[in-house]
Amino acid sequence: MRFDVLMAEDAVRDIEEIYRYVARNDAVEKADLLIDALEAACGSLADFPERGNIPKELASLGSANTASCTTSPIGSSTGLSAGK
Repeated sequence: MRFDVLMAEDAVRDIEEIYRYVARNDAVEKADLLIDALEAACGSLADFPERGNIPKELASLGSANTASCTTSPIGSSTGLSAGK
């Protein structure tokens, strides 16, 4: 079963700010890679929603329908990969 993955407006703004920061302070190519990795990680929640973390601040409110996802840092030894 495939699920819908929606991003909060705050998350979209944060990602846009991160993109601009990386593009301005490092390289546009790295910013593009980062966005691709974030989109892949978040998009993977559609097929594997249990792989995301429920943020503590939402879990305490009883929200089990919200998950977060992460990617490896740019330039890390593991490279850019979607997942926890």
